[in-house]
Amino acid sequence: MEPNPTTTFTFFRKGWRAKRVWIYAGDYDKIPTNGGKTGADTPPYTIGVSGRSMELIQNKSAGGTHTVLTCKYEGFARHKALIRSDHGITSTERNGLFSSGWKFVYMSTQYKWSVPMFSSVWVLCDAGNREIARFHRNSFRFRRIGRLEIYSQQPYGTIDPDFVAMIMATCKLVHNTVKNNERSASS
Repeated sequence: MEPNPTTTFTFFRKGWRAKRVWIYAGDYDKIPTNGGKTGADTPPYTIGVSGRSMELIQNKSAGGTHTVLTCKYEGFARHKALIRSDHGITSTERNGLFSSGWKFVYMSTQYKWSVPMFSSVWVLCDAGNREIARFHRNSFRFRRIGRLEIYSQQPYGTIDPDFVAMIMATCKLVHNTVKNNERSASS
């Protein structure tokens, strides 16, 4: 039985080869609009990827932005990454040489993305193997990348916003790794 999601985000890309990802709070089939009104098309978060680095940006409703965290790949095979946020630095690494999953430590707890082969559902678990989040990937949609569901482990359903940012960033790391593996396999 799946836990009920506390927070849901939908990941979109602007175009087929776009490196910027738009993240909207909620579950959407298409990029949400509000009848063309100003600001309606602005997602709460965007992830920009450039070479060996990535940044998660929070778009403020007043029009400004805030870089929540940055991530820089390390190593020749990009099997490690260093994530910097306002609250410190953490490292993350791939689960194994041939694995698409990533693991990281947040607030002294180890988390691990499980990416089963031939499955479009990726699961984030803590060290006690409790399910923290689940990503449902859309392989055959032009713009929609997938839906991220984050489950609350707290008694009142609250989730640390910094932890949400870490989950979104590591989910994008997993997505990049899966896409790179698919490209390598097809060539």
